[in-house]
Amino acid sequence: MRTVKTMRIRVAGHLVTVKFKKGMKNTGDHWLASRRGRNYRIPEGEVWLNHKLLNDKEKLRRVLAHERYELSLMLRKKLPYPKAHRLATRYEKKLARASRIN
Repeated sequence: MRTVKTMRIRVAGHLVTVKFKKGMKNTGDHWLASRRGRNYRIPEGEVWLNHKLLNDKEKLRRVLAHERYELSLMLRKKLPYPKAHRLATRYEKKLARASRIN
């Protein structure tokens, strides 16, 4: 997968590299979740997002919030990936509803 853009964000005191990749089938993934049966391994400290998110700023904002919240729960509260993902998805849906209201 080819990287088309890179940015850095801070999550739970960690500096994380976000790479937008061409060829991703899913929306996003990060190093703490990539060990779960994927055919690729994301290096520690990286989040990979589908490059198509660059065309939809609102969805990109929500997905970055999801990844940041999910990683924060896993790093700070030591939650397992399935639970952190569930909570982050709820958070992302709240953001989506709020953006439709405004």
